[in-house]
Amino acid sequence: MNDFRFFFRDGEDSPLVAALQLDVLAAGTPLSVSAADEMFNVFYYGRGESRDLALHMYLESGKRIWKTFRQVLEWHFGDLARVGSLLDFAAGYGRVSRFLLDDLPAERVWISEIDAGAVRFQEATFGVHGLLSAADPEAFSPGRKFSSILVSSLFTHLPEPRFRAWLAKLLGLVEDGGLLAFSIHDTQLLPDAGEAPFVFRELSESGSLSTAEYGSAWATEGFVRASLAALAPEGGLSVERIPRGLASYQDLYVVSRGAPRRPATVPDLAPLRGGADGFVESCHLSAGRTLAVGGWVTDRSTRQPVQEIQVYLDGRLAVRSATLSDRPEVADVFPGDAAGGQGWHLEIPLPRRFDTAALRLVAVGADGFSSCLLETTVLALVARVALFRGLSLEREILDLREAQGRLAQDHEERLAELATTRVEKEEWSRRAGALETRIAAMRASRFWQLRDRWFALKRRLRLTTEA
Repeated sequence: MNDFRFFFRDGEDSPLVAALQLDVLAAGTPLSVSAADEMFNVFYYGRGESRDLALHMYLESGKRIWKTFRQVLEWHFGDLARVGSLLDFAAGYGRVSRFLLDDLPAERVWISEIDAGAVRFQEATFGVHGLLSAADPEAFSPGRKFSSILVSSLFTHLPEPRFRAWLAKLLGLVEDGGLLAFSIHDTQLLPDAGEAPFVFRELSESGSLSTAEYGSAWATEGFVRASLAALAPEGGLSVERIPRGLASYQDLYVVSRGAPRRPATVPDLAPLRGGADGFVESCHLSAGRTLAVGGWVTDRSTRQPVQEIQVYLDGRLAVRSATLSDRPEVADVFPGDAAGGQGWHLEIPLPRRFDTAALRLVAVGADGFSSCLLETTVLALVARVALFRGLSLEREILDLREAQGRLAQDHEERLAELATTRVEKEEWSRRAGALETRIAAMRASRFWQLRDRWFALKRRLRLTTEA
């Protein structure tokens, strides 16, 4: 591991992660992040977050994706113990893979990535099986099949020929009774898509791959289903679409080859669809054991105002509020995807012993769909908001210091310009004085006096008009 460069090493101190990722730390999830991890770069460099906040956001996004995939696997297999082998395809440097190991032993996990450095990193850091991928699906030959293959955010980047080719390749690597789960951008996310079933544009956040091969793609449900049907003309595939099932943005497709192995009691996938998103901005715990909580919410799926916010304490409904205020600026958090947002504020009476009370924050959309915005404990929520407020103040202070530094530098530059101008002015004054002295000396010379007499004679004789 000494050959790798890290943004963060497992075991390093991160106050924000220690406060906000208690479940991750308790599970022993490996936290090492490679310096070459482009997904981490999106949070750290792309969004300009602090190192700690970028790490928290990176881990939170990977955890959320794995939580969704885990529920899909439980739906299909009934029990993760039945997942004999899992391939995390296009796995990068392990944003999601690290969380797989919380539920599956490393010997049952394979990862594949076109970046050889990423494969080596995951093998050495997480102990998983590594497979080097390729741009051409025909060149990818793992030498085995898998009971499940997970693909997050690859088909969202492929041009149509590669899209179809990789779909065929990966589906062919799924065992009978297994599943392939992958995400796409629906064309509804693209305002100018029109009636096109598939759209590809050479735009990507990747700095290492050609945008002609790895850009941005959008596809309709009809296109995806037709592509899958062409691969199994005699049937045998079961296809489930979960609208906005991945991070409330990308559609998730679950393709079962043969009959799923789940028991009849396992719930369907409907609860995994995308719903409302929200954020807790304020949290105050009073001496009278009342928790005052406020924040914002937006429903990108319906693009309609949320009906109400509910809070559950230890599984029981504690308080609800249908009084929400208009917050149009929330749309800026999700450019082009949110119609607006709403603000909310709740007063939550707490039990006598609330230090370990489980708190669940739920938003009920215009269509009645309930979305869980947050699951934590009361004290963890108080600490979470306090840390975010502290980070916000720290960011404001840093911004003010940077602005002060820029003003000071600008002031110094202006002073330097003025000093330079003053020196130049003095130099020109000196030169002008020297010229005036030379001119005066010339005018006092015998030659100049003879010249003046000569021109005076010529003017009297009207031979010239020169002075």
